Amino acid sequence: MKIRYRDWIIEADSTFNKKVYASIEIPSAEGCGCSYCLNYAASRENIFPKEIQQLFADLGIDKQKEIAVDHMTELENDLHYYWGWFQFKGKFKGADYHAPLQGGGHTVYLEKITGTFEIGFAKAISSYAFDVEDDIVQVEFACQIPWIIDTPPEGT
Repeated sequence: MKIRYRDWIIEADSTFNKKVYASIEIPSAEGCGCSYCLNYAASRENIFPKEIQQLFADLGIDKQKEIAVDHMTELENDLHYYWGWFQFKGKFKGADYHAPLQGGGHTVYLEKITGTFEIGFAKAISSYAFDVEDDIVQVEFACQIPWIIDTPPEGT
């Protein structure tokens, strides 16, 4: 399946991707179980803008089963900043979120979708849930969400 999303052209094996996501029993957040991850898990239904939900459905990604998610910081606006990622079998043309720096190394640029959600694509360095190494794309995202669970953040 070929998909045009913003400035990217994405090819994905959505049938294969759906099978892989169906086989994931425990998403990253529940696997960790810390209060930060449990807050993320409780917020999942409100994190992804509708256009991202549609994109994920087209790619065969289950938004309920992130490969990884990390709490980065609490922001001054009382929202919590998270970074996470999914993977899918496919290819893309367009901006890669890994941007090389002049002196070596790299930085990351994500496309702002809303005031609280950003996304980017890159060729995956390794495959986590997929049994194949070739043509795996990593979908990174950053989001800002409120604290909605009763358990306080770790260390407070």
